[in-house]
Amino acid sequence: ADRGAAAKNYNDQTVVVKGRVLLTGPAALVLRGTYNLRTNKGTQISCSVGEAAVPKLKVLLKGQTVAVRGKCVVGDQAVLFLDAEPIEVGPDPTIKVSAVELSRAYAKNAAAADEVYAEMPLLVEGIVVETHELKGEANEMALTLAGFDEKQAKPYRVWVGILKREANEKAPAPGDTVKARGLCTGLLPGENGPPLVSLAEPQLVR
Repeated sequence: ADRGAAAKNYNDQTVVVKGRVLLTGPAALVLRGTYNLRTNKGTQISCSVGEAAVPKLKVLLKGQTVAVRGKCVVGDQAVLFLDAEPIEVGPDPTIKVSAVELSRAYAKNAAAADEVYAEMPLLVEGIVVETHELKGEANEMALTLAGFDEKQAKPYRVWVGILKREANEKAPAPGDTVKARGLCTGLLPGENGPPLVSLAEPQLVR
């Protein structure tokens, strides 16, 4: 019913929408809308960016608030904006935090930590304790960063994955200190391994 009302009010109209950046492409921009990274449910807003506005995509950050103007098309499964243009960009929303601080916050109170960090862009610095090469996927890997309680049998740690590297780029190794930018998706489900705070869609910051 809500989608039908949206179609009636906005379909084929030039509309300005404000939301958080989920991802960008060469000539595309996706806003999070009601989509929830942890549950993989909700509606994203896909924007096909006009040629003149493509350079504006280069300065956008994941999680940043942006206002976009374009022709709205409300479909059965998606909301599209055609010939879209970013017209207003919010401040850099990135939260700088160490892997030690992040793991401590989730160990103390996961719900309270979610209120601060979940679905927010983070710049996390930490020490690599494990690397995970993905079988069959060239130049793709994941990292585990040390947490605050490494002497425990199952310490809280930070999972950074999946990373895509250039073919000639040196892979991080255990003991290395790294910085990674990505979106926090809270604690990963699972009972067998150590509790892991997930940093999704990460990029290493050199």
